[in-house]
Amino acid sequence: MGNGSTILIAFLLGFTLSYLYFQQVLPRSGGPGPIFSPQLRAEEADVGEEDMNDIGPLLEKEENANMETSSPTTSGERKPKLADGCWAVYLDIGSNIGVQVRKLFEGEKYPNAKVLPFFLKHFGNHSMRRQPGRVCAIGIEANPMHFDRLKRVEKCHQSKGWRSHFVVPRAVLNDDNQTIDFVIDKAPINNYWGSSMFTHKKSNTSNVIKVPTIHLGRFIKEEVAGRSLPEGYDTPGPVYAKFDIEGAEYQTFGGLITTGAVCDITEASIEFHEDFLPKAKLAGALAIKKIVHDLSQVPQGMLGCKTMDIDAMDDEKYVRDGMPAPDGCTDL
Repeated sequence: MGNGSTILIAFLLGFTLSYLYFQQVLPRSGGPGPIFSPQLRAEEADVGEEDMNDIGPLLEKEENANMETSSPTTSGERKPKLADGCWAVYLDIGSNIGVQVRKLFEGEKYPNAKVLPFFLKHFGNHSMRRQPGRVCAIGIEANPMHFDRLKRVEKCHQSKGWRSHFVVPRAVLNDDNQTIDFVIDKAPINNYWGSSMFTHKKSNTSNVIKVPTIHLGRFIKEEVAGRSLPEGYDTPGPVYAKFDIEGAEYQTFGGLITTGAVCDITEASIEFHEDFLPKAKLAGALAIKKIVHDLSQVPQGMLGCKTMDIDAMDDEKYVRDGMPAPDGCTDL
């Protein structure tokens, strides 16, 4: 056995052992079930009863939309993908209120954003990114409190010809259509940005709801990889991903490797949140973090593809947005 094969086997074994150790204490609800149980108390989340009552129908509406996207076709037909017609793709994993996606298509409004050089590197300048078919944005967000806002951004961008789509609420893990306990942070002024599957030291007074999960690796293979290209493009462009999922990043990378989706991402900016984790998870999480960073050092070809680049860029600029909506759109 050559040195290259030995390194790869050691890498995969180390990742698997760390991943399994970390998974032992993963909080989850076990299977599909009611989305809100126990019911989030509106007065403790600083939202109105009317807002809470509206969330159930919105969840059902989004579920139906997702089913339409993923529904099987008749025999022999190719199932459409969300990213069909897109040369390049931006994956906004942990969208919050969608500011990063606005930076992609409305970058002039956010001149100090740290992510702009990454967008320029992978997708071109502001005007190029707005060209039909040049780049599409797909955001995934677990917090149902952001449903209305994200769908307004999506509708506005699509009316301008900019391909934005948000999958919400979905918690990124290595399971599809399960439910997990999700902690809603009592910090509406910061868009509930500490909400997580963990109760952590940065949480304010929090409440637990249940949200459905999505297997990110399978999602990328089904909705991004192998996408059709727009006219004028012969080869697919980059897939750039941002991960800001408040501690769930540690479990997610196992599924990216086992599905091969790690080969479909060109570069990933990852914010790790070990300070969110209980002590029982910390050792496994730190091991996974090191292995994920080592992934970018695996020689090309050993995983059957060019290994994605990994960086620690964390862009919290304009976290509350505050920028005007594009012309022709209502307030976002």
